Amino acid sequence: MELNPAQLAAVTSASRRLLILAGPGTGKTETLTERIAHFIENQALPASRVLMFTYTNKAASNMSQRIRGKLSLKTDIRSGTFHSVCYRLTQQELCTKGILPSYKVLPEHHAHRLRKEACSQHTNAHPEVAALLRAHRLQGPDLLELYERKTKLNLQPKFLEGTSEEVRRLEPELTEIARGAAKVYAALKEQYQVFDFNDLLHNFMRALQEYEEVRQLIQFQYPHIYVDEYQDTNHVQVAILRQLITPDSFLTVVGDDTQSIYSFQGSQVENIRNFARDFPGADAVVLNENYRSSPPVVSYLNAINATCEGALNKTLISRGPRCEVKPKRAVFMKGAQEAEWIVNEIEELAKNQQVPLEEIAVLTRVGHIAGDLERHLQRRGIPYTREGGIKFVDLPHIQFFISFLELLENPHDWLAWEVLLPAIPNIGEQLTQVIIRDLQAGQGNWTWARPPVFSLGRGKRFESLMNFWRDMIAAAQIPKGPVKDYLNAALPAFRNIYARYFHVSPRMIKVASAAQLPERMEDHIGDIQNYIIELSTSYIGLVKDFLSELVTSRDQKEVFRGLTLSTIHSAKGLEWTAVFVIGNTEKVFPSPGFGLERNPVEEERRLYYVACSRARKCLYVTCSHNYQSGEFRVRGNLSRFADDPKTVGFLQKVKDPGHDPFYSVNPHRVSAYFITLPSGSSPQPDAETAAVPG
Repeated sequence: MELNPAQLAAVTSASRRLLILAGPGTGKTETLTERIAHFIENQALPASRVLMFTYTNKAASNMSQRIRGKLSLKTDIRSGTFHSVCYRLTQQELCTKGILPSYKVLPEHHAHRLRKEACSQHTNAHPEVAALLRAHRLQGPDLLELYERKTKLNLQPKFLEGTSEEVRRLEPELTEIARGAAKVYAALKEQYQVFDFNDLLHNFMRALQEYEEVRQLIQFQYPHIYVDEYQDTNHVQVAILRQLITPDSFLTVVGDDTQSIYSFQGSQVENIRNFARDFPGADAVVLNENYRSSPPVVSYLNAINATCEGALNKTLISRGPRCEVKPKRAVFMKGAQEAEWIVNEIEELAKNQQVPLEEIAVLTRVGHIAGDLERHLQRRGIPYTREGGIKFVDLPHIQFFISFLELLENPHDWLAWEVLLPAIPNIGEQLTQVIIRDLQAGQGNWTWARPPVFSLGRGKRFESLMNFWRDMIAAAQIPKGPVKDYLNAALPAFRNIYARYFHVSPRMIKVASAAQLPERMEDHIGDIQNYIIELSTSYIGLVKDFLSELVTSRDQKEVFRGLTLSTIHSAKGLEWTAVFVIGNTEKVFPSPGFGLERNPVEEERRLYYVACSRARKCLYVTCSHNYQSGEFRVRGNLSRFADDPKTVGFLQKVKDPGHDPFYSVNPHRVSAYFITLPSGSSPQPDAETAAVPG
């Protein structure tokens, strides 16, 4: 790779505390991997003494393979997400010394269920708590999740910052409720012998602070530490980094504060902006040569960045495609009109400009704003793939495979039973608890080869359970070996079980063999091969440890067929020739937020920046004043982001309905609408807050 001057300065810098401020499309991944390779190759640094934190496990795998291939290394560097790396170090350095118990990591879907159960137990024991939550329309699990995240990840004693004024007025009562529910939640986790994601980081940080011997050992093992996507770190992760470095350590972080968009997961933009304060003596290198986007798109990005409050100073320079077409802005009265115009533009790009559908994306702040567009795409026969931000490990078929492996590792894993049993025909949710109680009652007296006595009687329910039990007996015979070899050997057994039980409805249960898998199920098996087994390629360790690291992954499924329709969060890190950012309407974008927390407007602005920065050549910003899709209805003005006086000059206005209040309004129903009249007329309710009638 040929480096530009800024990239070369970042790669070769001798600074022990280095911030690489990298705007979108500036080659941050290549720069970071080149810097690691530079120290390994030119400074005699053993690869085994490098520790790299990434945002996803897939990114860690790709970057490690790139370094290994470049230098022909025999061993990989230690890399992964903060959660997966902390899990490995916890198992190796803390569990073996008896500092922490060797618990498995609780997947988020299980954590959500346990939080719900904890709140239910707490409110049942305290009826006055349930009454208070009902009176203020608050959900106990949301309150508990916010409390756990703010206290353990953000290290904040007061956890209601960012909520509405009404909620903050109840701070003493809600704090007491959250603490009570948290105690019940902790007891449930102890019962199941699990850590959730927050515990994993918080406990590791506490152990580093309290056990000097462990801290010094890890510091000696890893004198070079690298962090990708530093803008997405939280306070506890920064606290961990402070414990891991010494005056002689090298710490390099890469990120862009204007792309910090995950505060709902605990990320805090202040971490990258305060890097020099947190790590005194730090140097900074700015990567500002954008190799992705055309000059007009880059000019618009610079204008947006200049409006972001507190943004670090950087001005991008376009080195992307030579295209002088300005980003286009189109405004409509109705969502159906917006959708029709977008589909026409997509057909123009595909047919007359030869832009492949795979190179076109439509990005939304919230998924349900795209209802009209999806109907128009289907009507015109335009194929598309919808990406909604679901993590790979949260997909049902991935959960089934992980739970299947967990049961093979430990037949007394009750959470794994709770995933698998309801999917078996004739069992369901209610009988699942009966079966688990039978298993727990006979714990220690049964094995796969010698099942316990079940209180199901005889009949279809018992027969279904025993058929599944026999399949598990066969799978339990698979010999252990390297993780990838074991997973490859276990996959055919899972494939057969999956075909018979977990995807086919009870009426279709007569599938004779896995050879009859429907096409969609073949895709599910392909997901396991292409994601889980691929991630295990270079994994050294136990299957149970691999699974615990796997469930911490933020990786999302990426399958692009035709046009991509995606939320902006899911599009982070991706790029297309043409990008449509739709739904730029107040109350949609910026979104006020859901649940307890309100979305910070400045983070919404950064999200808009991220969306626009996905485009290489063609950028479209669209808005409708009225959206209606099922029960979802919004009426509002053009978003402050798309109509900012400081940036709007960089947009080409191609469609605007003007200010005629009767445009596209049925005159027979006009009395049902709120209309903003010219100044001097009698005041009416604000049109921005008015609801469209049914």
